[in-house]
Amino acid sequence: MKALAFDENILTNIEKIDEQHKHLISVINSFLKAIDDKLPIPELERALDQIIFYSSFHFSHEEELMGEYNCPLINLAKQQHQSFILNLNMLKYKLRALGITSETIQEIELLIEQMINHIITLDTKIQGCHCQNKSKK
Repeated sequence: MKALAFDENILTNIEKIDEQHKHLISVINSFLKAIDDKLPIPELERALDQIIFYSSFHFSHEEELMGEYNCPLINLAKQQHQSFILNLNMLKYKLRALGITSETIQEIELLIEQMINHIITLDTKIQGCHCQNKSKK
């Protein structure tokens, strides 16, 4: 599977969030490499657990910032974050039950696409919330 790249389309211009996004992409790329290397399912599950753990940490930090910035998108972000974690966990169980199949590959690709779209359409707006909040003070 093709590795993800961190590019300017997903920059939030919030240093900590951008660092976390870079790390998340790195963790996802490790998972994709494990698939390409045809590692055993327990190894893939461990790599997926790292994505789930780091995503949960990152989402919590992002939601905290959005709350501080009084960002009106916070509820949508929370909903998407919860859905993403749920889908990652469901993928983990499918991997255990089915292994790597065309279906699980499609689900992995869809989850990655959803994550990138989330960053582009929602996370990149967090800086705007911060700027608006500062101008009101």
